[in-house]
Amino acid sequence: MTTKLLEKEPVKLRCPHCKKDIESAWVCRIESFIGTRYAFMCNYCQKLLGISANKDYTLLKTYSQPQATA
Repeated sequence: MTTKLLEKEPVKLRCPHCKKDIESAWVCRIESFIGTRYAFMCNYCQKLLGISANKDYTLLKTYSQPQATA
């Protein structure tokens, strides 16, 4: 069984879908048998920005961030 909690959190990200700079995002806390995960959603277009095991949005990798090259 999973439980969910939806709340608004301050962030500083750029949505890769609607291309807007967002100051706050919806964060859904999902608890399941694999542990707690956090789903981040754009405040404007409500599309998924990413899922993380940490609530720290700075660790969230979105498509608009450049990828490190080796």
